[in-house]
Amino acid sequence: MQIKLKYFGEIAELIGSTEEVIKVDEGYYSNHLCNLLEKKHRGINSINYRIAINQAISNDTVVLNEADEVAFLPSFAGG
Repeated sequence: MQIKLKYFGEIAELIGSTEEVIKVDEGYYSNHLCNLLEKKHRGINSINYRIAINQAISNDTVVLNEADEVAFLPSFAGG
């Protein structure tokens, strides 16, 4: 199945792209996706980030579905 990944801020700068589509197996979990990205782009380990699945912040590990959009959001500063 295909998942759309979107990258913001320093994560996009590190990866060199703002989005990509990847193929994963059925039953793929969001934490597996984070682990995959951290192995592929080692510098992400040093960035504090959250993920949003289909534009909703996710604090839990969830099963991803075909055509889900997963955004990687670095911490934002400001007031």
